[in-house]
Amino acid sequence: LLLDEPTNDVDTDMLTATEDLLDSWPGTLIVVSHDRYLLERVTDQQYAILDGRLRHLPGGIDEYLRRFSGDRRANQIRESLTAKLMQRYADAATDEWQWFEEVVSYANAKLPHAMILSGRCMNNGAMLELGLKTLRWLIKIQTSDAGSFRPIGSNGFYPRGKERAVFDQQPIEAQVTISACIEAYQATGDMFWVTEARRAFEWFLGRNDLGLALYDSTTGGCRDGLHVDRLSQNQGAESTLAFLLALAEMQALQNTIISFKEPVGK
Repeated sequence: LLLDEPTNDVDTDMLTATEDLLDSWPGTLIVVSHDRYLLERVTDQQYAILDGRLRHLPGGIDEYLRRFSGDRRANQIRESLTAKLMQRYADAATDEWQWFEEVVSYANAKLPHAMILSGRCMNNGAMLELGLKTLRWLIKIQTSDAGSFRPIGSNGFYPRGKERAVFDQQPIEAQVTISACIEAYQATGDMFWVTEARRAFEWFLGRNDLGLALYDSTTGGCRDGLHVDRLSQNQGAESTLAFLLALAEMQALQNTIISFKEPVGK
């Protein structure tokens, strides 16, 4: 589905309905828009024309602001997005369910990661603490009795009050958990987060419920998932990139630790 400025000239109700529809769109979605809130909400990757060139912004609004910190509108969008996420948590969370929604579903660690990163950049202690709190809770429910990383399965996810899906486990869950834990370490200097990042990375290498490595050293690819009784035989782009991103982040983390550099947030 290709859309060009889909939020132009629509009222508030139509805007909300459009965002909800696109957020749950099951296929490939390409959106051209100046509405950065829409792009952050409904897309996984963002690109912008900067200095006359098309540039990838894997860090979304945060990366854009690192390059163009004076963009007041972008700062306002980040403040709006993080405020909405904090309100989502206030509406949904209880002592037993420390989460932003009624279901723990896909790429879950992205939510606390956003809180930690934005809390650091905006000097908002409450936001940072919320990110760390929810990431700890997520890690707790994604650790097996044997002590290995066990991401929420995509075969049903984990709705509140219901049984969580154990399979099919996806590589993206390990990667986003690693990235969030490294961000938490950079913010706090707490080695707990390094331990958890390593636990999630080891999932790729066979420390998981089946004891099977998803990374395939013969092809350089990564299996698409962990089923109840077997590995997926597919080695898709998303899964392979998830492993490679995780590997790059873990290597950078290890270099930081070995060189005794202080985390950025300390």
